[in-house]
Amino acid sequence: MDFVEKNYPDITNESKFRILVDRLTNNEIKNRVLLHDNDVVAYAFYVDSVYGDRIIGNIGFLDPKYCNEARLSNLISWIEINGDGRSVFLDEIFNGGGVAESVLKIRGYSTMSRIRMKADLASIPEKRSDLSFSKFEERLIPEFSDAEFLAFSGTEDQVLLPKSREMRIKYLADEIMGSETSLIREASLVLMEDRIRSGLISVKYEGSDDPYFSDIFVDPQYRRKGIASAMMSLAARKLQDLGYRSVSLIVSESNPAMDLYRKMGFSASGQRKYTIHYRIRE
Repeated sequence: MDFVEKNYPDITNESKFRILVDRLTNNEIKNRVLLHDNDVVAYAFYVDSVYGDRIIGNIGFLDPKYCNEARLSNLISWIEINGDGRSVFLDEIFNGGGVAESVLKIRGYSTMSRIRMKADLASIPEKRSDLSFSKFEERLIPEFSDAEFLAFSGTEDQVLLPKSREMRIKYLADEIMGSETSLIREASLVLMEDRIRSGLISVKYEGSDDPYFSDIFVDPQYRRKGIASAMMSLAARKLQDLGYRSVSLIVSESNPAMDLYRKMGFSASGQRKYTIHYRIRE
C-alpha cells in the first residue's frame, strides 16, 4: 500500500488496492508465496477477467535482492498454468528490476507503458467549430464499441480490448457506466454520418476530483481533418461549463496521438507509469 500511495496518488486506485488487500488477507483470491529461511520473499496472485479471454496477474518481491530467474519463472509459470491457455496480463513486477525484463522477454511477453496526462481546461485551445457533434447516448454503446475497435485495429492498444464483440460491448459499458464511474453526458460526443466516425467519452471516477477522457477515437478514413482536436476542444468547453477546471487521460506511450494531446495542452501528470506485460493467445 505504501508503494501505491506514493506512486499512484489517486483515490480511486488507492481504494481499489485496499479492497484487493482485504480480499487477499481473507484468502478470497488465489495466491502463492515463496519462502527463504522461513521468511516470505516473493508473492503472486491472479484474478480471472470477467471478459473470459484473459487472466490478470501480479508478482512482487519483498526486496530486489530476492528476485532471480528461477523464482520469477516459478511464479509466472504458476499464473500461466492457472490461465488454462488464455492470454496473460501482468502488472509491473514489483522489485523485479532488470531480471524481470530479461525473463519476460525470453518467455514471449510484450510490454506496454501507459502514462496519465493532464490539462487545465482553460489551456485547451479552441478548434474548428463547423462540425456537428451529437451527444453520446447509452443506446450507442454497441455501435461505439465497434467503431472504437476498428479505429484501434493494428495498434498496441487493441490488445486491451476483449476479443469477442459481446465482451467488448460489456467492457465499454462497464467502463463508462460501472459502479466506480459516472458518465458526463454533456461532454461525451460522437460524430455521426452513415455510422459513428469519431467519439469521445468523458467520465467521472468515484472519489476523483478531475474528469477523464476515457475513450477517444477517430475512424482511420477521417483522420488528419482536425476532428479529434475539435472534439476535445468542445468537450473541454462543456466540462468548463459544468464547473470543472482540469481533465486527465491515460495513453500508451507508443500511441501516435501523444503528439496531438501535447498540442492540446496535455502534459505528463508526474504519476508513475502504468506498466503492463502481456502474452496474447489466439
